[in-house]
Amino acid sequence: KKKKGGHGNDASRIGKTIVPMRFEIICYECEYVFVLTGHIHETMCPRCHHMLTVSNKTIHGEWSGTDKTIGSIEIAEDAVLKNTTLIGGDIIIAGDARDADIRATRKLELRSKAQFDMTRIIAKDLLIGNGSRFSLARPLNCRNLDVQGELKATISASGAVFIRNSGFFRGELHCRSLVIEEGGRMKAKTVLGSFTGTNEEQTLMI
Repeated sequence: KKKKGGHGNDASRIGKTIVPMRFEIICYECEYVFVLTGHIHETMCPRCHHMLTVSNKTIHGEWSGTDKTIGSIEIAEDAVLKNTTLIGGDIIIAGDARDADIRATRKLELRSKAQFDMTRIIAKDLLIGNGSRFSLARPLNCRNLDVQGELKATISASGAVFIRNSGFFRGELHCRSLVIEEGGRMKAKTVLGSFTGTNEEQTLMI
């Protein structure tokens, strides 16, 4: 005999289907962008066929050299980089990275005690950590900006800008979209809209 409510059980099973996670990968050799499904693992770039490593690393103390990964690199508070080149998917700077060339193919996070030379850094997305206070002298281009601390800068973001409840942005901002959480603060000349279409300019003080 067929059990009643069979369709409901089927719907329940369908509702529990897990969709594999998708990760944007940017080859650190040729900058080709592709997607990995499931989890980040060592893989070959479909275009240049270079084998991409996926080590996750935390650097402590004085360190020099070159490291490349599609994983993450954290420069700890006690770290001092000397004559260093780092390329990683996500990079966190919490220590002294002034003598380093850094490229974050996905996201760069700046924490409160970070020391760095922004002219030697390339990043797609930028996160200003909670409790940090930074002033950037040169205009900066990025995709997405996430402000959890305090930032004074001129920013052009091709994607979205988020001012979190602990964040404060001052300066000038050009972006496609802007989200300000309750408690977030902003005092800036702001240009909203498409980079190729009509823009709306206003001065925001929140």
